[in-house]
Amino acid sequence: MVAEANVRYIDVIPSSKEVQIGKPLNVLGGVRNDATRECPLRVTLWGRAGDTWKELASQELILEPLEHKHLYFTIPEKCLEPKFWGQQDLPEIELLTLHRQPADTARGILIFVKE
Repeated sequence: MVAEANVRYIDVIPSSKEVQIGKPLNVLGGVRNDATRECPLRVTLWGRAGDTWKELASQELILEPLEHKHLYFTIPEKCLEPKFWGQQDLPEIELLTLHRQPADTARGILIFVKE
């Protein structure tokens, strides 16, 4: 397996910067294998509301040497509700793709949740 340092994640692009509570959201992500060997990988779309990162969707794939792939995720309706996050109000969610849970200091793309 290729060392994780050879995998580069490209920005997450939501289909909208604003979503209604309880509606699904489509998200595009990208990943690139900078190594000269193939790389089996599980890419996860992570979300954070407050201090909590949670797995929202994931895909398993094999990246060929120097391959760049676009990944399409759909965030399920339940993940865009305050109760999923243990909150009363859910004004925004931060999104990020990565092969493991992001560090607390990681920064992603914000989407705004409207009632």
